[in-house]
Amino acid sequence: MLKYATIAFIRAHAMRAWMQFIAVEKAKQNLLVGLRTGTH
Repeated sequence: MLKYATIAFIRAHAMRAWMQFIAVEKAKQNLLVGLRTGTH
């Protein structure tokens, strides 16, 4: 029982971290594109 709860917790945490990582990467790409085109 505890094992399944731990797995679910880790999975949820990993998903949140992955979404955060994707958001940061998108923000960095948008920033690079903005700097390259000279628009903010």
